Amino acid sequence: MIHADGVHVLLDIAGHTGKNRLPIFAWKPAPIQAMWLGYFATTGVAEIDYIWGDKWLLPDGEEHHFVEKGWRLSGPLHCLTAPGEDVKVGELPTLRNQSFTFGTLNNPTKMNDRVVACWARILNSIPNSQLYLNSKSLRDDTLRKEIIERYAVYGIAENRLILDSTAGRAAALNSYNQIDIALDPFPYPGGTTSYEALWMGVPVLTMRGNNYISHLGESTMHSAGLSDWIAVNEEDYIAKAIAMASDKLQLAALRAGLRQRVLASPLFDAALFARSFEAALWGMWQAWRDRT
Repeated sequence: MIHADGVHVLLDIAGHTGKNRLPIFAWKPAPIQAMWLGYFATTGVAEIDYIWGDKWLLPDGEEHHFVEKGWRLSGPLHCLTAPGEDVKVGELPTLRNQSFTFGTLNNPTKMNDRVVACWARILNSIPNSQLYLNSKSLRDDTLRKEIIERYAVYGIAENRLILDSTAGRAAALNSYNQIDIALDPFPYPGGTTSYEALWMGVPVLTMRGNNYISHLGESTMHSAGLSDWIAVNEEDYIAKAIAMASDKLQLAALRAGLRQRVLASPLFDAALFARSFEAALWGMWQAWRDRT
């Protein structure tokens, strides 16, 4: 079918995820084959020519991580359409509460032992701070108990953890109105969750990585114009969290204008993304024509 349709560029958007079609790519049914969107590492399939990224996802010196050749888009790897739900950005929660709330809507499986230790240090450094976690998996009592026990090891009492499991996108978006600063897990940072946090006026503290997936937070925050929210290591991550939380007036001002700011950024600019996507397709085609 691919041959019959005369496909010039065949894109994989699944990688090694469930029900993927990677065996088709091994037959090289199209002259140019590339991967984009749905997987954040090499496929290991030599017949796939390119992996798409940007200058942060594909920095110089990391080519050895891939069997594919890196192709840098002129903008970010992804673009999100602004949510259609009518959810307003609320005031900074800490201004109406006695506590300061860090949080994330990422899958709890990303919260490895290093992340727990790091986030616990942040909580222990800021009196009356708490951690808000929201995921449908938190409906499971066993998982909730496990998370509480993991933080208890570092002296974080159960009442400082808010474990939520809202249903529906509108409710999930509205839950950001409970969060002062979003914490990005590492080395597997957020994707859509980070875009949605920014759209809801919540800045995301992320950490610089050393491979494709762990660079995703950098790419997002650079594209949002928030490069000062990228930590270089765990100590810097903790220091930034403490410093950012201490300046509530600046944080409130950032929150008030962040939705408009990111809507004007490449993260939500569909026309800009379409041109970048088109340029990549034509660029790969021209490179193939030049070789043949």
